[in-house]
Amino acid sequence: MIINYKLKKIFKKFIALLSEHLIGILILAISVIIGLLVFKDYGISWDETIMRELGYMDYDYITKGGEYKPNPHYGVVTELPLVLLELKLNITDYQKIYFMRHLFVHLLFLISAFGFYIILFNQTKRKSIAILGYILLLLSPHLYAHSFYNSKDIPLISYFIFTFLTLQFAIKYNFKWIFILLGIFCSMAISARIIGLLLFVSIIGLFLAKILLDKTKGQRIYILTNLGIFIISTILFTYISWPLLWSSPIQSFIEMIELNSHYSVSGSLILFNGNYINSFHLPWWYLPGWMGITIPIGILVLFIFGIVIYGINLIKDAIKSNLRIEQNGLIFVSLSCFFVTLIAEMIFKMPIFDGWRHMYFLYLFVLLFATLAINWTFNKFSVKIGRMFVLSAYLYSLSILYFMIISHPFQHLYFNEIVNKDQENIREKYEFDVWGTSYRSGLEFILNDSKKQIVNVAAAHTAAAFNTFILTKNERNRIRFVNSLDSADYFVSCYRGHPLEYPLRSKVYAPKVLNSTYIGVWRVQKEERKLNIPIEQQ
Repeated sequence: MIINYKLKKIFKKFIALLSEHLIGILILAISVIIGLLVFKDYGISWDETIMRELGYMDYDYITKGGEYKPNPHYGVVTELPLVLLELKLNITDYQKIYFMRHLFVHLLFLISAFGFYIILFNQTKRKSIAILGYILLLLSPHLYAHSFYNSKDIPLISYFIFTFLTLQFAIKYNFKWIFILLGIFCSMAISARIIGLLLFVSIIGLFLAKILLDKTKGQRIYILTNLGIFIISTILFTYISWPLLWSSPIQSFIEMIELNSHYSVSGSLILFNGNYINSFHLPWWYLPGWMGITIPIGILVLFIFGIVIYGINLIKDAIKSNLRIEQNGLIFVSLSCFFVTLIAEMIFKMPIFDGWRHMYFLYLFVLLFATLAINWTFNKFSVKIGRMFVLSAYLYSLSILYFMIISHPFQHLYFNEIVNKDQENIREKYEFDVWGTSYRSGLEFILNDSKKQIVNVAAAHTAAAFNTFILTKNERNRIRFVNSLDSADYFVSCYRGHPLEYPLRSKVYAPKVLNSTYIGVWRVQKEERKLNIPIEQQ
């Protein structure tokens, strides 16, 4: 009887929770269905094959040891599960391997996006605000496309969300097991990218502030104990999830920080506003500049408004020695992470390339403060005015949705209204398809266009060869890459490093997004075979 009563009580709570968040759950279900319908549409990014190899490096090191070495850049929280899935499911065909990877990373993104909805609901207690932020995250053009083929930067965003969600519960309930869980998620963010350390430091700063402001000695000891549990948990699980640290933790950790803070593709050149910039010598405005032209303008305006309002309110509370940690804890950590990252990048000019994908996690803070700005209108003015802002934001999101539909599967080519959309302007002045996922569509066109059993293809970048892995085995076998135009039937390029047009006449495929060509295919004419065009060895 007692067991039945407890089960009924738990079941009622579960049903009540489902009812409360039914719309959010429906959005999650719809987004999963859409993901299942489109995950096979995306190409392979430049780094995908490398990340898979790094995953196998760690797998071999863990299972075999000896002469095997762990990968020096990342922990195993994302790549090792992907390797284990590949082995457990006995997937041997390359196409199925990368389909599995795309689906895994995308589902991780969708689950964490639902977590972002819960975070906003906990913060505002308004479903309309939480659902709005949830939808805007799903309708982030760059993030959505990357959520299929970027197993570095997208999982980092997911682990940030899981950490923030756990932080909210840790602040509210103070249970020791929640602080252990908080440490686990924080260690996952660190393992995904070393920038996750900033999250670790910000959370420590939050609870130290709480200790300093709390007047009760017993409560201070209790908070300090939980903080210690969080620190130990983070350090322990970072060590466990990063095989590089197993032999000499401190030395390896320091070396890894130095490696990641100075890592770049041989001082790669980045095209921004028509000028090439060395990734080792970025101007202070580089990161804000990229964010300013690739985030929808409406969201940018709300973000600036929100971060100013909530930043001022936090400063006022700090002056009064009343931070109100339960209400402002998430705000404190978010402001710390955002501004420290932005200022550190401006001052120290850490190498960034391929647009600003290394800093995509900052988009979380943009969306957080954008939605909180609308929530502020409810509190400052009236429910009616707040609803007007919410309705306007929903209508605005339809324009983003429209772009994402017509540009599918190249949503990552989004630029906002600040950038001139004249013919080829974006391609000629900015990094466009920098990860070369469009090579898939170029190769598919070549296979459909050519009647030959074996087609000789010259490609401007190695990303073309990577994208053969997303084709069927028969399609892969039809393509033979050549290293010059001498024997090529076709030439294909995504224009990276060569934004201007090639001196070839027979262009047979040139799809566009925002009036700019992202992939070009040419039939090579006999008289063009001696042209000196850069071709990477495949």
